[in-house]
Amino acid sequence: MIQHSFQHVKGIGPVTERRILDAGIEDWEEALAARESLPLAGCTVDALIEELPRCLDALRGADLKYLLDRFDTREHWRIFAGCFESATYFDIETSGFGSFCDVTVIGCLHRGSVRVFTRNDDLDDFLELLDDVSLLVSFNGNSFDVPRLLDHYHIPELPCPHLDLRWLCYHCGYRGGLKDIEAQLDIERPVSVSGVNGADATWLWERWDLTDDAAALQQLRCYCAADVLTMPVIAACILRDRGVETPGGMHRVGWDLLETMDNG
Repeated sequence: MIQHSFQHVKGIGPVTERRILDAGIEDWEEALAARESLPLAGCTVDALIEELPRCLDALRGADLKYLLDRFDTREHWRIFAGCFESATYFDIETSGFGSFCDVTVIGCLHRGSVRVFTRNDDLDDFLELLDDVSLLVSFNGNSFDVPRLLDHYHIPELPCPHLDLRWLCYHCGYRGGLKDIEAQLDIERPVSVSGVNGADATWLWERWDLTDDAAALQQLRCYCAADVLTMPVIAACILRDRGVETPGGMHRVGWDLLETMDNG
């Protein structure tokens, strides 16, 4: 899918890309084979010939980070379409909303199982899990989750490629936060976490931290897990809007997984 896009090459925008496609050149390999007859200026041909072999190598070697870095977020759905089924989804909760707040809970959906990691217990195990992740997906992670993870683990970057689902939604016309988009797609949460928000998550952690209220911690963990369970359904809807078919089961939320969360 991504190999049909040329707009990551310097000098190629929507109009120039359309000229390439109209010339019957549909992907990177065809462009390289037709280098002598490309309908482009010389400097643009040079840029294309230099960049496309690198992209092909990245595609064949599943170097998603290289591809995500090269392409604008408008085109990230094309990359995501090729690795949707193997993606891992994650979300964090924190002790507040400032830059220096602590990460309290990390939820993730990895290989069909939900895991929730908790501060002062097993939070560092999430970093080990990332070694087994081919693509990490968040919602608004570029702005919130990822910077706080890097601060918490004292690392310069994640050990795996990361994609922010928020921007895929934005470019498909779905605006607002995660729960706003859930509402637009008629996704309903279970009663146990319906109506819970980020401020409530902060309060639930404080209650657990100060009073050892196990019920508060469990609700916080379920709330975080609910966020990661809706993400693949939203992602499937985005890809469907782009004409990409995804497995049928991905169009419903696996709420039953809340009952079988793996504590690691």
